[in-house]
Amino acid sequence: AVIFDEISRCRPDIQNKLFPIIHERRAQGILLEDLKYRWAAMNPPVSEDDDDGYIGSEPLDPALTDRFAFVVNMPSWERYSEAEQLAIILADDCTITPDSAARFRRAISSTKAALPSIRESIGDALAVYIRCLVALLARAGIPLSPRRAGMLRRSVLGVHAAALTLDASA
Repeated sequence: AVIFDEISRCRPDIQNKLFPIIHERRAQGILLEDLKYRWAAMNPPVSEDDDDGYIGSEPLDPALTDRFAFVVNMPSWERYSEAEQLAIILADDCTITPDSAARFRRAISSTKAALPSIRESIGDALAVYIRCLVALLARAGIPLSPRRAGMLRRSVLGVHAAALTLDASA
């Protein structure tokens, strides 16, 4: 696994050098066979419409952004309730117990095991749904690439498998 923290602080030419690691799992042309997970974190750049971004933070190239299965926008501090803000402030780092780690590994294994049957049972119908969704989003001015449509299908199947696995173990 690799995480690129503050990826948006990279100039576009440096972001371009990260592209093969994120998309192809290659560094300087060498395949990183065991690299399974690629994550990045960033602060929003300053935009023409909004001054809430961070100076020095560059927008990500759309092609690079498109290589990440999930893009999660975090709410600004003001959007949290007072109780949520206090919970964030009071949160302590804690050691992960062996029992917690074992439960997490079991959840991943169960999800992987459930995925083929879920893909078989709803995969084709989900593809039709995503095709319609992509068309509707395009009409609304939110275009998704064909790659993003495929990632969306795989991600929905994975999240659904995880949800079913967690429900079954509860």
